[in-house]
Amino acid sequence: MPFFKSLVALLLLASASQCVLGQEIMSVSVEGNTNSEAYYIISSSGFVTGIELEPTLVRAAVKRIYRLGLFEDVSVDTTIVPGGVDVVIRVKEFPTVSTVRFLGNRKISDGKLEEEVGVLEGEIISPQRILLWKSRILDAYEEKGYLLAEVSAERVVEEEGQARINFVIDEGRRVRIREIKIHGNEHFSDSKIEMQMSNREKTWYRSASFKEDEFDTDLGKIVHFYKTDGYADCQVVDHEIAYDSLKEWMYITVTVDEGKRYRIGDISFTGNDVLGSGLLAGLLNYEKGDIYNAEKLDRSLMEIYSAFGEEGYIYASVTPSESVRNDTLIDIEYSITENSQAYVRRIDIAGNTKTREKVIRREIKVLPGDVFRRSSLVRSQRAVFNLGFFEDVTIDSRPANEKGDIDLIFNVREKATGQIGMGLAYSGVDKLTGYLTLSLPNLLGRGESSYIKLEKGGTKQNFEIGFTEPWLFDTPISAGLDLFHLTRERDAYDDKRIGGSVNASRPLPWLDYTRAYWMYRLEQREIIIHDDSDVGSYILDQAGKKTASTTRIALVRDTRDSFFNATVGTRNLISGEWAGGYLGGQIKYQKYEAETRWYHPVLWNNVLMIRARGGFVDGYREGEAVPISERFFVGGVGDWGIRGYGDWGGDIGPRDAFDNPVGGRTAAVLNAEYKIPLTKGVYVLAFADAGNVWESFQDIEINSTDDLKRGAGFGVRIEIPLMGVMGFDFGYGFDKSPPGWVPHFQIGTAF
Repeated sequence: MPFFKSLVALLLLASASQCVLGQEIMSVSVEGNTNSEAYYIISSSGFVTGIELEPTLVRAAVKRIYRLGLFEDVSVDTTIVPGGVDVVIRVKEFPTVSTVRFLGNRKISDGKLEEEVGVLEGEIISPQRILLWKSRILDAYEEKGYLLAEVSAERVVEEEGQARINFVIDEGRRVRIREIKIHGNEHFSDSKIEMQMSNREKTWYRSASFKEDEFDTDLGKIVHFYKTDGYADCQVVDHEIAYDSLKEWMYITVTVDEGKRYRIGDISFTGNDVLGSGLLAGLLNYEKGDIYNAEKLDRSLMEIYSAFGEEGYIYASVTPSESVRNDTLIDIEYSITENSQAYVRRIDIAGNTKTREKVIRREIKVLPGDVFRRSSLVRSQRAVFNLGFFEDVTIDSRPANEKGDIDLIFNVREKATGQIGMGLAYSGVDKLTGYLTLSLPNLLGRGESSYIKLEKGGTKQNFEIGFTEPWLFDTPISAGLDLFHLTRERDAYDDKRIGGSVNASRPLPWLDYTRAYWMYRLEQREIIIHDDSDVGSYILDQAGKKTASTTRIALVRDTRDSFFNATVGTRNLISGEWAGGYLGGQIKYQKYEAETRWYHPVLWNNVLMIRARGGFVDGYREGEAVPISERFFVGGVGDWGIRGYGDWGGDIGPRDAFDNPVGGRTAAVLNAEYKIPLTKGVYVLAFADAGNVWESFQDIEINSTDDLKRGAGFGVRIEIPLMGVMGFDFGYGFDKSPPGWVPHFQIGTAF
């Protein structure tokens, strides 16, 4: 090696040139360096002018310079000069990377290998770096099951100071798992244990590539699996990996010692004063006499910590200890040190460049001086995020004093909220519609919102303008004003509305996550019949202009983690709407609706949503007509969607003698969706829908499955900036005539 050659040369030089030793160093210089600073080399060597030159000093200097990892050869020369010696450090630098090539790789692309290896142009090519790069290549092949891959590196000098690296790869055969045998197992079968592992045997649907980095975890999973069924002493005592003659197939043998099966004995708590033992026992996921289950014990420990944290004892220590009794029972004792309560000293806001601080602070549910409670913190984070003004909201904390109090920092990342949008929207009801919107949801950073919307299409013409103040007079009352001019064209008539509304809402302090809403709307409605001979008497009687004076009251309890893309939580609504009567106007009806939505996370960040919605509308007197615009039309997508059927009552519900849909006074729909995210803003879903519309409650046949129209299918959703959600659903209607598939395409709306 160059290092030892240089060292031997220096020793020979030292023995043959005793005249220079003990002489004073007059100067130190460097030769051969191109990319390295001479000052850096000299300072690392230990040579200093004015000191005597000694053999140990020379040897140490060479070692130090080699340790820098920049040079493949180092030597030291001396020249006798008046008064002492001049020292010259001669170095040969490692070349730097000009290009990298991969040869022989078929299973992994050049681009993927470049990403895994991370070689940068201009890096030095030292033996240590080459060893690291080869190791990264082998790791990439191991992940794909190519455990026999080999890599060599060739350094090809192209010009002074630069070189090309060729990584020559022999991929070898892919090693796959032919068989996994378990020895020592009496309680569980081989296949049951194998199901706990990431590495599995080869089947027709599984490639069974061996993942070495996950094998140790697999052994731990086996032990954990046993410990969830009472075998608290289970161990993996041995494992063996063998190959066939071609090293293409792998045979794994795992030997376990199951030990005894235990049940839970006595459960006790010590050191707890704030939370009683009875309360803590109620938090446990197990009881005395249950089969020992390590997973339930872990969950129980987290529940205890959460209970103390909810009371501000975030520094509490809980140590479970287990002791075996009578060979079959495990007594569990929780030793608790509560420590002191933590209080919130101050709350800071960071990252808000547009939104005013008070807009954020009024959503925070914890105040300075409050006991620190995790639930209040989670609610605060959710409320700030659901303003819709931020891409992300995170919370940091820092110790405030020696007593254990803490400061909280809400870090927000603003997003562009003001939108000027124009484009096309499509739904089965309104067909293709062009729109222009100006939306300012965080006006001047005050949290206020305003919008102007223009829509014109084949069956819809709309103009809207509105303004909402979310905190009226700095109270949690939201108030808004909307004006509209809407025309919808149906097959036999046009429905035209001109008017405005005022609305207000506020949270109910005695009901968590619940908000009360009130609205009053005054409008002029007009039904314009295209041809009197094409409609029945019910629609014909509604022709002309009428005034509607309407009010609506609703209660909404919303615990979803996000209003925009929920993954967990519920939304429940109940509302009543009344027109006419004491409110005046020519249109009279009463209308009641209820809805519940449940979101539940499942495997791999997938989300299951279940929804039920029902409604009833009627006049104030028996036999009184209900406006057609207030009756229920089910089918297609939307609030009353049943996919697999035509929109707006095209396939479901009562019709008049001229086959015009007239809707019903009672409606119910059930929807289930299983959503699978693919990338950010893109997800696919499977769905099942059912429902119907009836003229009255008496028409509902509860015991008849034929009374519900059923649909199922699949869809895709893509979030498009400035437009909203583009969706395509393909639903199969089982109960229409004839049954079949119906596409549902929409832009700018979501189901």
